[in-house]
Amino acid sequence: MIDTYKFLHDRYDVDVAQIIPRRDLEREPRGNSVKIQHQYSRPSIRVNSFIPRIASVWNSLPEQVVAAPNLKAFETRLDKFWENRAVKFDFKARISEIRVPSTSITNPITDHHTIATEDLA
Repeated sequence: MIDTYKFLHDRYDVDVAQIIPRRDLEREPRGNSVKIQHQYSRPSIRVNSFIPRIASVWNSLPEQVVAAPNLKAFETRLDKFWENRAVKFDFKARISEIRVPSTSITNPITDHHTIATEDLA
């Protein structure tokens, strides 16, 4: 996720950063403001490459995380958001709680703790 943040916030060479296709936010305003376009391909050769692997995980992050003003803030907010989630260590884990509620609750379906929006600051 750190490399994805760097790519999408122009911390790498601009030409290289353009390899990650961004979603058109006018067509889909939900979620965070820096969404990645899913790339589907017939051959399964690309299924495990960088962009197809990270798109769902990145798109599931709340605005407070992806819009962090700097890399250190991003790392801190990401760790806080992923505190009790399996996806922190296993990218194949089921992604849940796409939107962050305004209070801290436990999701009854996944039994994961969801942190409050104000805790991400």
